[in-house]
Amino acid sequence: MNILPLSKLGRTAAMSWLTVCSAVLIFAYVQQQIPGTPVIFTYCLVALTFPLGLPFGAVVGISMTWLYTNHGLPYHPFGDLVPTWIMMVFAGYLQWFVLLPIALKRFTR
Repeated sequence: MNILPLSKLGRTAAMSWLTVCSAVLIFAYVQQQIPGTPVIFTYCLVALTFPLGLPFGAVVGISMTWLYTNHGLPYHPFGDLVPTWIMMVFAGYLQWFVLLPIALKRFTR
């Protein structure tokens, strides 16, 4: 099982996708003082990682809510988005560039 795409097209697609995901994170950092930024951030990540990113994002959201209520973790406009970004980008990369090529190879044989 390859983690990195083997073809030039696959590598280009993966790098482009990771660049867009990084741009979403940079957007969240630059716009962290604007109240609607977490919502836009989440919509962008859901669009980039749907459907596999959704449960990963939900787990992070539930975990962060649990930390806030039970351990008094302070809210930070950008710091709270980073764990969500890491998990959803991991899930999206796994979905688009590892699992989808494996499925396509099996169905095209």
